[in-house]
Amino acid sequence: MRKIWTKLALILIGVMISGILISTAFSIQQVSHHFSLYVGDVTVKHSKELGEALADAYASYGGWSEQTLHLAESMAKVLEVHIELYDKDKKHIATFDDFEHNMELGEGNHHYYYRQPLLLIESDGQVIGYVNVQNYESETTRTLEKHFQEAHTSAMLSAMGLLIVFGVLVSIYLARLVVRPIDQIRQASVVAAKGDLTVQVPVPKRQDELVELVRSFNQLIYTLKQQEDLKKRLTSDIAHELRTPINTILAQIEGMIDGIWDANEEHLESTRHEVLRLSRLVQDLDQVVRTESGTAKMNKVPMDLSAVAREVAAAMRPSFYRDGIELACELQRDAVIIGDPQRIAQVITNLLGNSLKFTAGSGQGLAQGSVHLTVRREETSVVLTVQDTGSGIPEEDLPFVFDRFYRGDRSRQRETGGSGLGLTIVKSFVEAHGGTVAIESTLGRGTTVTVRFPAGEVGAS
Repeated sequence: MRKIWTKLALILIGVMISGILISTAFSIQQVSHHFSLYVGDVTVKHSKELGEALADAYASYGGWSEQTLHLAESMAKVLEVHIELYDKDKKHIATFDDFEHNMELGEGNHHYYYRQPLLLIESDGQVIGYVNVQNYESETTRTLEKHFQEAHTSAMLSAMGLLIVFGVLVSIYLARLVVRPIDQIRQASVVAAKGDLTVQVPVPKRQDELVELVRSFNQLIYTLKQQEDLKKRLTSDIAHELRTPINTILAQIEGMIDGIWDANEEHLESTRHEVLRLSRLVQDLDQVVRTESGTAKMNKVPMDLSAVAREVAAAMRPSFYRDGIELACELQRDAVIIGDPQRIAQVITNLLGNSLKFTAGSGQGLAQGSVHLTVRREETSVVLTVQDTGSGIPEEDLPFVFDRFYRGDRSRQRETGGSGLGLTIVKSFVEAHGGTVAIESTLGRGTTVTVRFPAGEVGAS
């Protein structure tokens, strides 16, 4: 199997080599083209110098004399060009050529690689004639041009070779550097798949998407480890919650069968209490499962959250008074939501029950601790808040308080810790109504639970 860094390196190398080849070919073509333009510019320059020399000879010798024509013939041989001379009326005067060059080329094999148009010859501001110059592709020019192009091509190919070698090395290095975090994640995932959730990938010292990928992977592994620890604890808690009432019932029944306990009303009522306790536990768990799976039936209607909160608070006020805890309510009118009144009442009951359980009071009806229940309407939501002055929740327990059977109290006493399903039910019912629930707590100072529901139309209830 070809590794991903190899594939990436091959892609980089392919792109790099393609770019070098294209640029090299373009450079060679452009140099050849501009070299031809250079030769043409030199020819133009020679043509102008020839025209000036002929004009001076014309003036010196008094016309197109034999001396003037001899000068033109000599220049044709020296410059290895073909010269056609015309008078001011464009009548042909003479043609001069490099005869030796013509013999070398052979008759009919004249190769012109640059042809200059008719050049005007002036003397003292008057037109005296025209000259046409044609350059032969001589051995000398061919050798010079070939030498220049070969030198340039050789230099370009050498540079291309060096660039390719350098590019290959850099591509391999960059590919391995870029892919290293992915390979580390792959290796870590293999380790995690074998059950070791302590593995972590080193975070690269740069800022890009791969760094975020590594961080997300590390967070995922950390979350999986937390969930695994929570699952183990959940299993232990379920076993404990079921074992305690079952063992109690079993002991009581066996005592009655063995004649140790009389099957009187008191003992039967104790057994009944444990059965009800077990039944409530199973019902609570079933309720959570049904709500989370979406199979729980919800009778949602427009309702005033403040009215439901007021009824629940009135029903629970005697319990607060008995424990010496003040229950204050601030319930805003027209706090309409779309919900199931029975489920919403259970949400408020569970929240107030938790606050009652963990807020210390005098126990003699004299208020010391306090619980504050508020309902208010915002722009697009209705907010329910339960704030207490209780014992608070440790910071490390806050992320898990809504999980099933989770209890911060490690003693697992139902009198202090409950079954661990109260807040789970709250979260399930709130989310089933399209709302959110959040909790804030300071150890020793109290807890605040904030529930937000989508607001309904005022007057709909």
